[in-house]
Amino acid sequence: MKMIYLAIGLIFSALVLMLILHAKDSIGRQTVGGGQKAKEQPSLEIPAGDQADQNKSMTISSPIFVHNGGLPISATCGGKGVNPPLEISGTPKDAKSLALIFEDPDAPNGTFIHWVLWNIDPSTIIIKENSVPDGAFEGITSENRPGYVAACPPSGTHRYFFYLFALDTALDLPASTTAIELEHAMEGHVIESTHIAGLYR
Repeated sequence: MKMIYLAIGLIFSALVLMLILHAKDSIGRQTVGGGQKAKEQPSLEIPAGDQADQNKSMTISSPIFVHNGGLPISATCGGKGVNPPLEISGTPKDAKSLALIFEDPDAPNGTFIHWVLWNIDPSTIIIKENSVPDGAFEGITSENRPGYVAACPPSGTHRYFFYLFALDTALDLPASTTAIELEHAMEGHVIESTHIAGLYR
């Protein structure tokens, strides 16, 4: 009888071992299959908005500084403190007006607004140094006054952005309009936008 019990025990142990090995093999196959599935997932597509940006033609530039280059001293508190000359090209034919916001997003207390303009004639191709385009309106800056505020960072290198917007309408806004109020007024009217940035420390 002892031999029979021993044989039964050995058979039972072998069956348990076979079941364990089969389970491990199944788990291994599932893991490999999952990895293969992950690799087969399609790559992310470029959003339609980004594709549209690549097709935009309107640009803003300057004859005295390049995008992401040094802002000219004349546009800062270290020089004359006047707006640099800006050149505009590729304005959409159906634009009724242009708007411009000049800002410093690196200011210690939040974005500092240096210049606010709207109702710029869409046929404008250059904004001359130290000037406001004929017929355009200037809004209120972070110094609580209209006009251009020179770049003057308290410390470190700051980025200064000139944002240009082509609108499908002219705007009827008071002289007390701030950049935020201008942005609200432009909602739903922006045909195209572009920008140029300069650095200064």
